[in-house]
Amino acid sequence: MAKQYTEEDMRHACAEAVRTNNLHASARNWAIPPTSLHRRLNGALPHSVAYQNYQRLSVTQENSLAN
Repeated sequence: MAKQYTEEDMRHACAEAVRTNNLHASARNWAIPPTSLHRRLNGALPHSVAYQNYQRLSVTQENSLAN
């Protein structure tokens, strides 16, 4: 099974793709599917942000419980 990439990996890959203007090489370097990287560069939100409205607790409630 392939290594799962993190949100930090995605941020690094996006920065590299913009800097080098080479999406496929950046995706390969950071082990991220090129389609995922392309979508993120075109404005797609991370899953955790895009689906916040569907979570049982709001971010504020979650932070309050964590503290």
